[in-house]
This record gives sequence, structure tokens and C-alpha cells, in this order.
Amino acid sequence: MPDAEGQVWNYSDAALTHEGRARASQLAATLAGAGVEAIFTSPIPRARETAETIAGATALPITADGRLREVDIGDFEGITLSKLRETDQRFLPWLEVYFGGRHAGPDFHVPAELAWPGGESVADALRRALPAFCAIAAAWQGRTVAICTHAYVLQAFLCHVVGADVAQYWSFAGLPASLTLAEVSPDGRGVLRTLNGDTELPSFAGGRLALRERTVPDGAPDLRSTSRIFLIRHGQSMVVEDGEPVYSHNPIGLTRQGAQQAEELAAELATVRLNAVYTSDLNRARETAEPLAAAQGLVPIVRPELREIALGDFEGMTLARIPAADERFTPWLDVAFNERFPSVEYHHPVDLAFPGGESVVDVYQRVIEPFLQIVRDHLGETVALVSHAWVIQPLLCHILGASLTDYFRLQLRYALPTLVEVDGNGQGVLETFNRGTSVALAPPAESRVAP
Repeated sequence: MPDAEGQVWNYSDAALTHEGRARASQLAATLAGAGVEAIFTSPIPRARETAETIAGATALPITADGRLREVDIGDFEGITLSKLRETDQRFLPWLEVYFGGRHAGPDFHVPAELAWPGGESVADALRRALPAFCAIAAAWQGRTVAICTHAYVLQAFLCHVVGADVAQYWSFAGLPASLTLAEVSPDGRGVLRTLNGDTELPSFAGGRLALRERTVPDGAPDLRSTSRIFLIRHGQSMVVEDGEPVYSHNPIGLTRQGAQQAEELAAELATVRLNAVYTSDLNRARETAEPLAAAQGLVPIVRPELREIALGDFEGMTLARIPAADERFTPWLDVAFNERFPSVEYHHPVDLAFPGGESVVDVYQRVIEPFLQIVRDHLGETVALVSHAWVIQPLLCHILGASLTDYFRLQLRYALPTLVEVDGNGQGVLETFNRGTSVALAPPAESRVAP
């Protein structure tokens, strides 16, 4: 943030503000019981002080690594905001987003390859920081560490984690002292578990995506406006034991735990005014959507296009019989029912269709146009969409500009809100993913359940 004289500092900044220290203390309290074994930090004071606050709650040593520092703004270090506005309009999005409270958007962000004069680009920062992330991941495989870094570095790294191009860095909302959890392999690729998972929902009540004004034909919808959508996987449904059948489209409902999750979701979103609640036609989604809609004085809008992937001939088949029928589906079983960590080498291929059923590509092609129509019907509004893992994951790939082949890197938990702000073309920002710190930090306990 600018200092009292309006100067912008990046590497020479002062200590955290009062609010910053309060957020760091909240984060430290959260991480105190999360099994963190080491703390790494950028040496820049605001990151270092955040790390020291966490260390105070965990009694862990801190390792500073210069590769984790924020983007070098070069000649702009110490310049005033007024002077910056006169110097180079290409950096106006940086000013408006980080100092003016606006949101980045597809037409309003600093291009990833555009370097600050005498400094770095966001892409440069990723090339510098990625070896540090990879070294930490390699040294601490199977264990939990905390890394305190900066918005541009984290946003760029998350692109790498989920397989998106660094040009899409702006698609990940960067909030100060917020919790993001990823499981990462030594190559820096991995699975996103939560993004801004501990941040209060009122923090997302700010302005719409910062998109430049555009002229549109009379009567045509302005697709550069946005809709805010809570993407929600249904609550826990059928529990499958060995020898029992697996269902996707069978009219199974929520378990007792799933019903409780649905009620907690409705309470969680009670502070948010929803204009509509959409749901898949499958019982487990409808039973999740109904308490949410009722709390808002709404009736769920049922959309069959939002139903889960069709298992085809595997519908009703037992866990034991499926690998015997076709071993290509073993990764799906292990990831969905046995808590196996998905990876590039071990996940359900995006184009592998279930015999007589669908592939993930088929699901994407089925849902993308209905989803975009929902967005366009609610521009300037906030809605909830309750669906299924293999429906929401491809939609998130579309929103983030990630390859559909990387859908498995976005692991959705039951009945936790994921908030996106999306324009009429389906581009937008992931503001929070699997929001709910205590649940998101816990190891998955959702094996042997319906997708």
C-alpha cells in the first residue's frame, strides 16, 4: 500500500498495518492446529512479519528465500500514485486493482509478460520463484509447510499448479493473509484444495470485475458485465462399501451427514443475497439446494443439464467388478473412493467415456452453454448453482483458462461454497474455492462416496 506521502513501495515497505496484523494473527491461530512443520517466507517485511506471527503460534523456525519475493517494480519503487498515473497507462490496472480496490478482469490486468520499467514481469517472477516452490515440495513431500509470499507470485504459481498459462494469473483472487492450500509434487504441479478458504464472505462484496467500457449494439446484452456464482458440490450422499453398487444417476439422496452439510451451507450463505438457486435434477443436489433456497425465500430452479456424468453400463455395478470389467477405470475408483492422490500419470483421462455413458469432455459439452445462459440471465446478480464434481470441475477449467485435461487438479469438497465472478463469455475470477477452513484443512475423509 502507499505510505503517508502516497509513495508506492514494494521491496522497501513498512510493517503490516493494524488490520494486516489482525489478519495475520487469525491466520496463525488457524494454522496452529493444522500440522504445519516448517515456515518459508519472502524476505520482504510484510511477508516476514506474517511468517513471524505464524511462527509465534507454532514455535517453528522461519526460512527466508529471496526467490519468493514479490514482482520487482523497478523504476516505480517509491514513486507516487499521481506520478504513476502520468507515466505509463499500461500499468493502470495494477494501480486500480492493488490500490483502488477494483477487480482484475480479462480486459483489465497487467499482461503477464509486460515487465515494469527496470524490473520484472509476472512471468519473470514465476520463473524466479518456481524453483523455490519445487525445492520446498521435493524436500517436504507428504508433509505440511507454510509459505508466506505475495499476490503476483502466488497467483502465477497457482496457474502452474493447476495447469493454466501464467497469462491467466489474474483469474485467482489474491487477498492478504488468506489461506490457500495445495498439494504439490516436486515439479510444482498438483491439486488445489482451497483458495482464500478462511476469508469472510463480506470481503467479496466489492465491485464487479474491472472491465473497460465498451459500446454494444442497441438491445444486445453487454457480455462484459458479470455475474457472481457460487458453485457448490452437493452434500455427502451414498456411502459405498465393498460389494455394494455404485450409482451416479440413481435417485439416491443425502446421508445424515450430507443433510447436516446442506443446513450448514444455507446458514453460511445467509449473509449473501441470492437472486436464484439452480440445481441438478438428481436428488443429492436438490436436497442440498432446497435448504439454501428456502433460507433465501426462493424455490430451486431444476436444470437436468447440470446432472453428474453418466456411468452408463457401470451404473449399479459393484466396486469390485468395475476393475475386472475394465482396468482403465481403476484411477477413477482410487481417486473417488480410496483417497488416492491424482496426478498426471494417475487420473481418469478426460476423454475416456464410461461404457454406454459419458466422458468428462462430454459433460463439458453438455453443460457449458446452459451455464453461460445462466450467467447471461443474471448479469449484475448473485446466484448459486448446486451440481456435481465432474460438472463443476470442467466449468472451472473454462473460467480459469486451464486445459480441460487438468480438471482433476481442482478437487471439490462436499457442500463448500466456491465463488466465481464471471462475464457473459465465461471468463472471470476465482474468488474463493472450497471455502471453510476447518474442513478444507482436514485430510479428505470422503472415500467411498458418490461423485
